[in-house]
Amino acid sequence: MANGVGSAHLDKAPQKPWRRFLPRWLRSFIWVDSAARYDAFLSYSWKSDSNIAPVIQSVLQGFLRPWHKLRAKTIFRDLSSLPAGSSLERELFDRMDRSDHLIVLASPGAGRSAGVEMEACHWFSKPRDGQVLVITADGEFAKWQEIRDKFLPTSLQSNLANEPLWIDLHHRRNEILSNPNDHKLRAQLVEDLKQVLLRLYEPRTWEELQGEERAERRQALRIASSVALTFLGLAIALGGTAWYAMKKRNLANSNARKAELALARSSVQDGADRLEQNRLGEAVAYFARALRIEPDSIAATSWISDLLLHQVWWLPGASLQHSGPVDWAAFSPDGRRVVTVSGDAAYVWETDTGKPVGAPLQHKQGVLSALFSPDGRRVVTASADGTAQVWEADTGKPVGAPLQHKGPIHSAAFSPNGLRVLTVSDVRKLSPGPLPDSTAQVWDVLLAFCASPLMADRLASVAEAVSGYELSDTGSMGLIGIDERRERLKTLRQLSGMGNVPNLSVEGIIRRFAAAK
Repeated sequence: MANGVGSAHLDKAPQKPWRRFLPRWLRSFIWVDSAARYDAFLSYSWKSDSNIAPVIQSVLQGFLRPWHKLRAKTIFRDLSSLPAGSSLERELFDRMDRSDHLIVLASPGAGRSAGVEMEACHWFSKPRDGQVLVITADGEFAKWQEIRDKFLPTSLQSNLANEPLWIDLHHRRNEILSNPNDHKLRAQLVEDLKQVLLRLYEPRTWEELQGEERAERRQALRIASSVALTFLGLAIALGGTAWYAMKKRNLANSNARKAELALARSSVQDGADRLEQNRLGEAVAYFARALRIEPDSIAATSWISDLLLHQVWWLPGASLQHSGPVDWAAFSPDGRRVVTVSGDAAYVWETDTGKPVGAPLQHKQGVLSALFSPDGRRVVTASADGTAQVWEADTGKPVGAPLQHKGPIHSAAFSPNGLRVLTVSDVRKLSPGPLPDSTAQVWDVLLAFCASPLMADRLASVAEAVSGYELSDTGSMGLIGIDERRERLKTLRQLSGMGNVPNLSVEGIIRRFAAAK
C-alpha cells in the first residue's frame, strides 16, 4: 500500500512523528523497534487489544531477565515512528522478516482487523522456520475451531489447517485492564504463558527455566543487597564524617565564643578606664564593641544607656559652604532654616540639606548681623554701610527701603510680634573726634512701609471697605454699598496674593480682611 494508507485504516498503533527526531539507538532502547533480530512478532488489533498487548510483551520479555539488562527476549509490537519516505506496511514487513515466531492475539476485533490480516498474509507469503503462536485475549469459545473461525482473520484461518499452540488468556482480561502492573498477576501470566516461553527458549525444559529464573532472582537480590549495603556503608561513613566535622566545628565555635566573651568583658573594662580619663568617645566605642559581641551584656548596656541619656552629643549635620570666613549664623524660629553672614552678604540655607534658599542678601559693605522674623518669613540684616535691610527669606528680595543710619549698623532685630525692627548703630570709636552715630533706632514697620503709595492706597481701601464709609474729594461723608465693599475686598485679596508685597504688617491686615466674605 502507499504511504497515504494510515495506521487507523490498518488498525495499528498511531504514529508519533516527533519520535523520528530521536537518535535511532534511543528509539531502539525505549521502543524495541530497531533490533537486528526479534524473537517474536506480536500481531494484534489496536482498537480492541491495545491495553492487553503491552502487558503480554512485557511478561514475555521480562522472564529470565538478567539484572543488568532491560529484557531477556526481544518482542516486536509497534513502530515508534514511521521513517520519512517509507510506508507503514514496508516497515512492518521488514520487522516481521527479522522475527523468529509470530504471536497472534486472537479476539473478535482481531478477526476483523485489516492490519492483522495484512501481517498474516505476509507471514505466510514465504517459508518460515518459526511457529505461529495464538493467545486468546477476548471472547467466548469452546474449542479451537471456534477460535479460528471467530477470532482470526481469513489468512490465518486458511493457513492453520492443523491446530497450533494456543493459550487462553481471555479470563485474565479484566485483571490486566484494571491493574496491569500487579506482581501477583504477572506471576500468574508467566504460568499461563509457559508454553509460549518454552517455544522461545527451546530446547530447555520448564524446570530448567524456572531454575534459571530463581537463580536470576537470587542474583538480582544479592546485587541489590550488595548495593544497599554499599550505600548503607557509605551513608554510615558520611554520617560519621559529618558527625566528626560537626563536633570539631562545635568545639571551634565554642572556643571562638569563649574568646568573644573574653573580648567583650575586656572591652567593658577598657571603656570604663577611658571613662575615668574623660575620653567619652573612646569609651563609647569600647562599650559598643562589647554590646555587639555579647548583646545580653548588662554592663555594656548600662554604660551606653547612661552615656547617651546623660551626656550631650553634638552630631554633624549639613555643611554650609562659603567662599570666605563666616562671621555670623542664626536659626529660624522653626529651626528649618539658617542665616549666615560672610563678607558683604548674608545667606539663607535649608538646615537638613545644606542647600541655599533664594539669592544672597547683598550689601555694599560687610554684613555684621542677620536674624529671622518671628514667623521666619523675613530676614533683617545690619551692615557696615550704614543700612539695615529687611528681606524675603524665600527669594532674597528686599522688602521696602533700607533703614538708614549715619554710621555702621552693628545689629538689627525684629520685635516679638514682627511689627517693629530695632537697629543699633556701631558705637565703637573708629577715629579721633566725636562719635558719628551713637543711637539705637526703633522702626515701626507699618508706618515705615506705608510710605509706599501703593501700599498706602491698598490699606486705605481695606479700611474703607471694612468700615463702609468714605470721604469724597469735597469732604462729604458717604456710605459704600455692600456689593461694592465685597468687590473691593475681592480685588484686594487677589492683589495681596501676588507675592512681592513690601510690608508684612500691611500684607497681614490686607489678607485678614480681604479673606472675609
